[in-house]
Amino acid sequence: MTSAWDAKDSWVTNLTAVGTVLTGIFTQSAISTFVPGVERDGFTVMSLLFGGAAVMGPVVYGAFARRPLPGATTPTGTRLGFLAASVVTLFAAFGLLSDLGLLMSDSVATAAEKGLIDAGLALAAVLIGCYAIRSTIVVLQPASASGEARRAGSSLLSPASRASGTL
Repeated sequence: MTSAWDAKDSWVTNLTAVGTVLTGIFTQSAISTFVPGVERDGFTVMSLLFGGAAVMGPVVYGAFARRPLPGATTPTGTRLGFLAASVVTLFAAFGLLSDLGLLMSDSVATAAEKGLIDAGLALAAVLIGCYAIRSTIVVLQPASASGEARRAGSSLLSPASRASGTL
C-alpha cells in the first residue's frame, strides 16, 4: 500500500468532495426556491466542513505512512493510517448525507418526494457503510505469500498489503 492518494481507488472521497461542491452551489443559488425561509449559510458552512473532512482523509492516511522501504521511492501506508483516514472520510460522507437530509426535510416538496429523497440518502449511507466494512476487513487481514490471510504478526503500524489509498 502506498501513501499516495489515487482517485480511482478513493470513490467515497471523490463523491463526497463532488457532493460538497454541488451542495454548496445549490445552497447559495437555488435553496430559496425549494426551502423558503431557511437560513442557507448554515447549510453551506456544514457542506464546507464535510468537504474539508473529505479532503483531509488522504492527508491523514499519508501522515501515518511509514518511511519508504529500501529500494522504494514512496512511503508505505499503514493499517492505522487507513483506519484513521476511513473515520475522517466516513465522517465527511455521512455528514454530507445528513446535511442533505436536513435540507430536504425543510423543503416545500411533497411527502412522497421527501420520502423518495430520504430513501435515496439512506441507500447511499448503506452502500457507503458496506463498502467501508469490506475495505477495512481486506486491509486489516494482510495476505501471506501463499495468499492465505495471516492472523498473527501484524500490527496497526505494519503495512497494509491488499488495498491502496483511502475509502
